[in-house]
Amino acid sequence: MSLHLLNNSISEALAALPYDAKEPVVDQLFSGKLLEELGFETNEIYPQYQTGNGQRAVDKAARKNISSDDLFISTKTDPYLIVELKGRDINLCAGSAQYHATVRQLKCYMLDPNCRSVKWGLITNSLHIQLFRKHGKTVHPASRCIALDAENIEVEIKKIREKIQSKEAALTIAVYNNKGGVGKTTTTVNLAATLAFLGKRVLAVDFDPNQQDLSSSLGILLSKDKVYDALTQKDKDLLSTLETYKFQAKKIVKSSRLMLSRRIKNSRKRMTVL
Repeated sequence: MSLHLLNNSISEALAALPYDAKEPVVDQLFSGKLLEELGFETNEIYPQYQTGNGQRAVDKAARKNISSDDLFISTKTDPYLIVELKGRDINLCAGSAQYHATVRQLKCYMLDPNCRSVKWGLITNSLHIQLFRKHGKTVHPASRCIALDAENIEVEIKKIREKIQSKEAALTIAVYNNKGGVGKTTTTVNLAATLAFLGKRVLAVDFDPNQQDLSSSLGILLSKDKVYDALTQKDKDLLSTLETYKFQAKKIVKSSRLMLSRRIKNSRKRMTVL
């Protein structure tokens, strides 16, 4: 890529692409400017990064340099963002077969051994772009699949940059079903307990001011309008709405071991971890 192109805006880089640009052309004329707009310098980007699973390689990997002795382009360690590029002949419109195949490809890369440190992943063919986030072994969309054009590209890339540069946020899991009595509370309680048992810091939020089934199931005394007050009163101390809960880990471990022992006796091929 020429220095002239690098000095252009991202919208000009987009406009410079042929309407039928294949992947090498998107890589040459667009990807460098994209990563520059996302806050990465040339020596913070490595092309065809080996993900550690056979010969698999993702198109771009990037990480901010820590010091002059730790240039990512030299060390190739602890990537933060990876990018899977496609040509315009690949349909990345959400829902298409090629979109789903590309998403699966990116997710595999993000979970490969050399990408354990990766927090963010991008797919783009310059016509569409989507950001993904990794929490542990879970990869999920961090944005919708966005159609890019000269009118919105600078705004949308700025939004992506702000996301990947922001402090790490907690993973939010919503358990939702419009019907009652289908196990929402039971699922929430057990999921929260399992995550806490695995060493995660968990905040369970009971948004039902009437029944407060989540609070009741944990043996927590019912409160009056704590969450509602926190949402409606700007000066409300959020810490005053929190209730700590400790489950009996020993009982869980003992129960799990007993169940595991029984299952091993019944079948050597099946195992359930609680």
